[in-house]
Amino acid sequence: MRYLSLVVPLLFLSNPLFAVIDTTAQNKSHFLNINSIPTSAKVFINGESYGNTPLELNNMKAGIYKIRIENQNDKPFETSVVYSGTEDTQLYPILDGEYGMIRISCAETNAKVFIDDSLYGVTPLKDIKINLVQHNIRIEKKGFDTFTRKINTLKRVHIIDADLISSYGSISLVDSVRNSTVYIDGKLVKSEDLSKYSLLTGEHELAYKCNQDNVSSENNFEVKPDKNYVFLVNHRTMTFRPFLFSFIVPGLGQFQNGHKLSGVEIFGGTLISGVLFYLTQTKYDLNRRDYNNNRTSYLDARNEYEASFYKDLMARSESLVNKSQVYRNISIGLLAVVYVYNLFDALLNHSIKDEIKILEVNNIPKNDLTALYRINVKIPFEPIW
Repeated sequence: MRYLSLVVPLLFLSNPLFAVIDTTAQNKSHFLNINSIPTSAKVFINGESYGNTPLELNNMKAGIYKIRIENQNDKPFETSVVYSGTEDTQLYPILDGEYGMIRISCAETNAKVFIDDSLYGVTPLKDIKINLVQHNIRIEKKGFDTFTRKINTLKRVHIIDADLISSYGSISLVDSVRNSTVYIDGKLVKSEDLSKYSLLTGEHELAYKCNQDNVSSENNFEVKPDKNYVFLVNHRTMTFRPFLFSFIVPGLGQFQNGHKLSGVEIFGGTLISGVLFYLTQTKYDLNRRDYNNNRTSYLDARNEYEASFYKDLMARSESLVNKSQVYRNISIGLLAVVYVYNLFDALLNHSIKDEIKILEVNNIPKNDLTALYRINVKIPFEPIW
């Protein structure tokens, strides 16, 4: 009974059923792939015919195989292949000429492919003939590290599976002002993420708004691989340039400062109120002239009938003068309101701004960082020109 506990496990492990299950679980199929250009070429492995290309063989044992590929009117291709059985092996010779061929696949589509510094197209790139010399392959895409490889071209299809690695830089905010909003490429960035915000390489747009004074600023900048940047906000910088332009031409200061819609609206309002003033002033002048003519005729009347007639005309023309004078005064007030609004808007909303400066940390000496990042909370004045 004591030996029975040892015999039963041995019988269990030696059972053929369990042996088959264990072997099946561990085996994994790998292929010996044989193709050619042109296809339908005859394939001989160790002298035995296996059919025509393309072939995908998964029942081969590990070992060294002598492979011969024949195509009518072309020189046969012969080689020896070491097949390990633990990974796929591919053979893809060219039989119909003295050239090589390249195929490039990439998870990132539309990446530019350069062969010896000449642009050949974008990924995926297939069936590009190349000479039998050494070639430099370069694959580029915005936001990714450049992929490079050298190949010594043989009479076969060279298959390159390019793995592009994303390339990032970073940007940080150094600012003591509270209640501010930052957008990068139109996306709101939380303040807690601005200590070091990762960005793909390439062009980006940064918009900053200080909510406490409703002042905003925008800037475009380029992120380079593995570079770190900060943006410095120079708060409430005063310039009289927009105010001066709007003083000369209403709306011009707003338009010149980048707020084109506001500038067009103010200029249009000024133009409309100016036309109204011209029309009401012209009407007032006509009515005033008629009143003066009727008054002169009344004073020169030769009899009582003429005096009564011109007196009635003078009364009617006086009423028209008073009415047109009201309209004229309203148009003057409207013109004045639009013009004064134009000046205040240019001074308060377009002459005070927050200026953004993008600084690359890598190019700034460490002892200069404090001085460069210091926030100016006063209102300095810029020259007009």
